[in-house]
Amino acid sequence: MNLRQLEAFRATMRSGSISGAAKLLHISQPSISRLISDLEHTVGFSLFVRTGRGVIATVEARRFQQSVESMFFGLDKLKEITESIRTTKDETISLGVIPVFSSSVMPDAVNAHRIKQTDIHLSIGVKNTPEIIDAVLMQQLDLGVICPISPLEGIHVLYSTAVNYRCLVPANHNLANSKMDIDLGKVSEEVITLDPSYLEEISNDEIAMKNIRKHIRIVCHSDPAIAALARSTGLMAVVDPFTASIAAADKQMVSLPIKQNIRYPIAVICRSAETLSLAATNLSNHLIRAFESIERR
Repeated sequence: MNLRQLEAFRATMRSGSISGAAKLLHISQPSISRLISDLEHTVGFSLFVRTGRGVIATVEARRFQQSVESMFFGLDKLKEITESIRTTKDETISLGVIPVFSSSVMPDAVNAHRIKQTDIHLSIGVKNTPEIIDAVLMQQLDLGVICPISPLEGIHVLYSTAVNYRCLVPANHNLANSKMDIDLGKVSEEVITLDPSYLEEISNDEIAMKNIRKHIRIVCHSDPAIAALARSTGLMAVVDPFTASIAAADKQMVSLPIKQNIRYPIAVICRSAETLSLAATNLSNHLIRAFESIERR
């Protein structure tokens, strides 16, 4: 037996006639009769007695109907679940981002996702990279956007890239109008930066890093704080490109490219791509597209 035969039987039982079943299923009466006949041949007993005024269900048909209705109830529930998964109604996605992305990439990506899926709820946590990795591993977060320094174990990387650090100076700094990439190997200015050991780890230029070490005036472990310090002190800073873009938005600071290849790693992660909901996958795609647009600039 097949589903179409069972649909014809169910429609006939519900409507009480072949013609009624044909109207319910939007097919011809001969088609209903043929489907019923094929089903009777398959089950091995008569389902309807044909009379001059139509059909009458047999005792066997009424017993059979109970199981058929139970099966269709299960199919209806399956359709509901499928629709719920497809439309992801009332779902909450948990996202963890490091501080720099909480005010740069994440808001626009979340807004793009919200416009497409207005019934999705988001829970967003701003944490450091190790905290996000741990939360993803423990399935406390669906997605994470991090700056990975070491290899990731037990984590699925949906997307990874790296973008170059920038030089950030106040608008009145003597380097502010430079037309050339800033060569950190020739800088003689006082500098505010991250831990120099970290910069050396991600840099490909030992000479430049050795020179920078000689001119570091302030070491700070937060890029936004470095940008704020540069604004207040008038000193040059080396920061990630996202912090630089935010800091330079009001034109009081200037973001300049650096000659050296000092790369800022980025990764969008989850515990397992196979267990991501459709809505979470869509959000990850918006995040990835946001990073790809930055790469193309």
